[in-house]
Amino acid sequence: MPKIVNKEQRKKEIALAALDIFAEKGFEAATINEITRFAGIGKGTIYEYFKSKDDLIFNSIKVWLELIEKKTKDQIVEINDPAQRLRTFVQASMEAFISDEHAMKLSIALMQITLSETKPYIEKKVFFETLMNMSKIIVDILQDGVSKGVFKPEVSKNAEKIAVNLLAYLDGISAYYCINKAHINLKKQIDIFLKQLMASIMMPQSTQKKRRV
Repeated sequence: MPKIVNKEQRKKEIALAALDIFAEKGFEAATINEITRFAGIGKGTIYEYFKSKDDLIFNSIKVWLELIEKKTKDQIVEINDPAQRLRTFVQASMEAFISDEHAMKLSIALMQITLSETKPYIEKKVFFETLMNMSKIIVDILQDGVSKGVFKPEVSKNAEKIAVNLLAYLDGISAYYCINKAHINLKKQIDIFLKQLMASIMMPQSTQKKRRV
């Protein structure tokens, strides 16, 4: 019997394999020939799954960001305390980034392609979807924290703005880490930021205890 191929799974596998080459060479410099050799497939095969190199770049970025998002979600799914869930979300986001051996190179390459005017259609859609998903996670945590009396009431109306600021900080500290890895302790920087963030949104402990009684 002919082997049944799960095309969606195979497409994802090729996209992930391409990430290794993109990380090493950059999105622009990497060639289809290098990617097919690394993935162990014929050049014709890759076009069965992707219309063009740009389509492959788009899908590779998408798969990579989805993996980071999934790792982060998996870390917080069973945490009931909103404050701890928010802390873990931030820490897990950074851990997913620094534990990926290609993350820094891909982030730099992605920054270059984002700033370029030549490929504006590649990154915007995938970035927008990922940012919206991550923002929703933060907003949900904040709203849950307000409803449980853990976060200040005003956090509710500012939840989306807080989410945007938090994601902007994580993007910024990630970029800074990429170019200053030898001179920055990312964990300590995140810890300082988290202490400041939590101090600004948390209800006083005495108030929390009264609400729980």
